Amino acid sequence: ADQGMASADTSISFNVSIDMAKGVHELFAFKLSKIDLDLGAVHHAWLARELEKLTKFMRPLVSDILEKTATKALDSSLAVIHEQGACAFLQGSVNDLGLVDLQFTSYEPIEAHVPVLGNINISVNSTDITPPTSMQCEHLSFNGTTLTAHVTDVPFHMGFLWAYQKLGSSFWHNSGASQVKVV
Repeated sequence: ADQGMASADTSISFNVSIDMAKGVHELFAFKLSKIDLDLGAVHHAWLARELEKLTKFMRPLVSDILEKTATKALDSSLAVIHEQGACAFLQGSVNDLGLVDLQFTSYEPIEAHVPVLGNINISVNSTDITPPTSMQCEHLSFNGTTLTAHVTDVPFHMGFLWAYQKLGSSFWHNSGASQVKVV
């Protein structure tokens, strides 16, 4: 057993050519950048170093797997768009939001100027976010450079804690809890 703080960093880039009229597409110039991996092992640092080296050697294999996965996802997405329309694809994406945990945190206060009061520090942290579960897509189009969507009825809920304090003052401050519900 070991302990420590692991981190990894990489990026993926690719180009896609889509001809919706002909129903054909191509994924090309797929590139997985260097994989920076730090396993942060405390007790077995030698093993962690070797695994990090192995990961770097395996980059071509990982790249091939990711390219096949991206191609499969593109095939599936375009099949939905072709068979059911772009709005159906967008609706599916909204449904998938329920699978993620959304949150936001102000790690550092945001400085803002308020007339009469002066400069203040503001922080906002989510307590809960319920993403949209449905929507009404009226129209979705893409002209080659711009995606345009007319979407209505996108209900969501968000709770958050807020606080502000005037810089250099212990008197001008406030905090509270708020909720937003869009139906």
